[in-house]
Amino acid sequence: MIARTNKNILFFVLFIAIVSLALYITAAQLGSSKYTTNNVETINEQSYVFGETSSVELGSIKNADNAFIHLKLRFRANSTEGYPNVFQTAPANQGLRMEISGSTAALIVADYSLPDDLKGLILTSSLKTGQWYSLEINALNGAYINAFLDGNLVADYVSAGIFMETTRFLVGEGFDSTRIFRGSIDDISVTKGNRSSSWSLLIGQWLLILLCGAAFLISVTQKNYYTNLKDPFESATNELYYLTILFGSIIAIISIALLLIRLYGLQHIGHSKWLVHLLLPIILITIVILNKLDILLWRPVKWLISLVLVIYAISMVGSIHNKIHAYDTFILAMLVFCPLAFAKIESLSKYKESKTRLFAFALYVILLALSWSSLVDLTNWNAFRQMLEANFSISIIGAFLVLRAVFFILSKPSTAIEVLHYKFGSFREFKRLLPLIFLDISIIYVFFWISFREDSLFIPGSEYHWAYFVGVVEGVRNGGWLLWDTPSQYGFLNILLASLVPSTSAWQSFYIFQGILLFLVSVGIYLAAIRCIASSIFVRLATFSIIFMSLFFADPELIGPYPFPSSSVVRFFCVYLLVLMACFIPKFGIKQAITLSIVWSLALIWSAESAIYGTAIFLFVIVALLLTYSTVNNRLELAVKYGLIATLCLVTVLVMLFTFYFVRLGVVPDLSSFYEHAIGYAEGFGYVPFSLSGPGNLLLLVFMGISILCMGAIRLGGDANDDTVAPFAAMAGCIWGISTYYIGRPVPQNITAMLPLIVMTVYFSVMLSKRMSPQRVYSLPIKIVAIPLLFLVLIPVFNLKWVNNLAQIKSFTSNVTANLPKATDELQQLIDNIQPLTDESIVYYGDDAAPPILSGDYARLNERNWLPIPLQLLEQPLSEARRKLYLTRYICRNQPNGGILVNRNSDSILVRLQGFLHELNQFYDVQEVILGDEFTMHRYSGINLQHCPAEVGKKTS
Repeated sequence: MIARTNKNILFFVLFIAIVSLALYITAAQLGSSKYTTNNVETINEQSYVFGETSSVELGSIKNADNAFIHLKLRFRANSTEGYPNVFQTAPANQGLRMEISGSTAALIVADYSLPDDLKGLILTSSLKTGQWYSLEINALNGAYINAFLDGNLVADYVSAGIFMETTRFLVGEGFDSTRIFRGSIDDISVTKGNRSSSWSLLIGQWLLILLCGAAFLISVTQKNYYTNLKDPFESATNELYYLTILFGSIIAIISIALLLIRLYGLQHIGHSKWLVHLLLPIILITIVILNKLDILLWRPVKWLISLVLVIYAISMVGSIHNKIHAYDTFILAMLVFCPLAFAKIESLSKYKESKTRLFAFALYVILLALSWSSLVDLTNWNAFRQMLEANFSISIIGAFLVLRAVFFILSKPSTAIEVLHYKFGSFREFKRLLPLIFLDISIIYVFFWISFREDSLFIPGSEYHWAYFVGVVEGVRNGGWLLWDTPSQYGFLNILLASLVPSTSAWQSFYIFQGILLFLVSVGIYLAAIRCIASSIFVRLATFSIIFMSLFFADPELIGPYPFPSSSVVRFFCVYLLVLMACFIPKFGIKQAITLSIVWSLALIWSAESAIYGTAIFLFVIVALLLTYSTVNNRLELAVKYGLIATLCLVTVLVMLFTFYFVRLGVVPDLSSFYEHAIGYAEGFGYVPFSLSGPGNLLLLVFMGISILCMGAIRLGGDANDDTVAPFAAMAGCIWGISTYYIGRPVPQNITAMLPLIVMTVYFSVMLSKRMSPQRVYSLPIKIVAIPLLFLVLIPVFNLKWVNNLAQIKSFTSNVTANLPKATDELQQLIDNIQPLTDESIVYYGDDAAPPILSGDYARLNERNWLPIPLQLLEQPLSEARRKLYLTRYICRNQPNGGILVNRNSDSILVRLQGFLHELNQFYDVQEVILGDEFTMHRYSGINLQHCPAEVGKKTS
């Protein structure tokens, strides 16, 4: 009682101190005490007029460290051709500059915290020539940039990596002398100089971290789950060494494989990186068997190999010097508290000898260092740093609160109830469950609301990504057939289902389709999660928060998954479904076999990538089954049943598919069109160098953590543990499968796209590990990986930008095309000149892929096409022969009398356009060509079918 009273008093004192410091720091950041200023200079100039005056020279700032500028001016562009620049602080990409491209105006600045060292901030995407705009910019090196256009805040960017050179301040041009501004600029005013941080503010910030850290450590409670073991000391020690050997062995063999690839000069061949990935599960199983057999030669080797884990950790942490921009001394200080808190909740007292305790703590530090360092290349990490710099007090307090919530989730024991089987045995029981039922219904409604968000659908450029789905949906609705004459990069079944959604346009259908998938996945994850967590309201809310933030706000710009369906639930739906089915039906048996086989067969035709992901999950479950059963005959018999049921489902799907095509189309489907785009990218199209110290290490750590849990459950045996094996195996297979997405194109954005899936598997694994009996150290790796991962997902809750974003969300639009780019006056005029016939169709070809939306009498052309679209799907990685085959099949089967081809007059399009024109000239006569400044229109008529092969398929309505 006395100890608890003293603890409460200490918490109260810390609370007062933290609040006081936070108020002081906030006031200092907002007030003049945040910075001291030096050599401040204000310059006012009258005007710049293109062709009449030269660019305005505004001097320089000799020392760019802590350099700041406050620029105000008015500008009017007469032409946007040639990438004109309004101003620069230094030539090329060394400084801050404003560039115009078409109707888009953006600030461009060097930011060394980003992978490509450059940041673009869009000011407007609807700039009009001949119109005056007022511009105000504030920028401080190593801190922030904000911009106001016509008095509205249009850019607010915070980053310690910002570094603009200030060697030559010019208004009227930028980058180089070729990008001169064609227009007028007046009312030019700039204030420039240097600023430095206040020492009192710095001391206050460090004190706040220390006080928050102390409160965090005191609040973390020690748990000991090892009291039910006969010899907890020996068991925990042996398993700790076992974990180290497993990790070290895997890293060692991967390192050897990569070294051999490098020695033989294969590091740039597309197939080489796949070799290590394919061998990973085989290596893991081999090491488990070797360790179980305990071969004499293996004993010294395994300890030697385990040292590789230390070397790996050192190399990862050592890579910080190449990414020093990603770290901050405040962040590093905050991270120091993580191993201390983890050591407290895991209770080092379970290890008998002091050297083992030291070894355990060292392992905690190593794994935590690996986990945190694997995240620093993600844009999410950079968003956290920006948040810290924008509002230090709220961010630090919020960070420690999030860490405390994460540690609560890790240490909370599981006392689950079956939410789908509420038992109302009495009125008292009903009253107890009523708040939970109300909460569950409210959460499901929130998921429904957020799933159909529409305000972030078409941010600049996102319509390009949608066009690769919507264009194919339009093609199917206009008589095209997938797997025959209509190419699809991202799938088969998903495109068909989207095309079946009734609505006013293909865009609206796909919006509804994606919203339905998001809703089903979010609700499915929630229902599966609350089956294996405590039934308290707090834990339910924590679960909701994790799902809500990871699935709908994983993107650091807080735009959600909506603008990029190629990396959202549309791509991974069957993966979610397979993992969820393994969680809902965890017992090995016929029921599980039938369920997984049906979902797997759907995954096979969903998309080529989904087929790979789904097969990986299914195979991992079968391997786990073979390793779980103690009797060889039983395990083989059940595994054979799994295989037979899966084969039956696959054969059924293929027979139905082939029969349908043959009856309706008169041909069998061309299966090569199902996977050719995926193969093209896997073989190196769009190649990006693979960084060994990049965020792909997160996937390796998660895979190892879940695999160790799965092997631990198999080793422990018993009904309680056997029921966790299949879910663990499915989640390990999930991570191994989706890793191919990152390996194919290893950019940090692909990890961010997969964060919802990664977070789901990690969270489920942590929760299921609490059901294992007896509790062991097998869950250590996944718990450690969960700390930075859940932190990164939840920390935006304390970001004021996220709060504002949440307040402005709009959902349930009946016309998403209202947000799409509209046709320009020139395009409308060109179409008016060509006078389309009533039954004539139009096809668009431009870098943006998505055709501008036509209005008025020509709105009827928006959803009508006479060629497979978008035409980009007929380009690389497809060969010219495949492009010709698709066009021949489509034209010869559908026999359109002709149509209009509109192309944008960009250099990249004009070069690629010639191939299409050559193919079309074999079937049609060119009736007329109308050339405009921005677009060119080609009208074709008089179809010629003499080049058509015999087998093109029947024309369908």
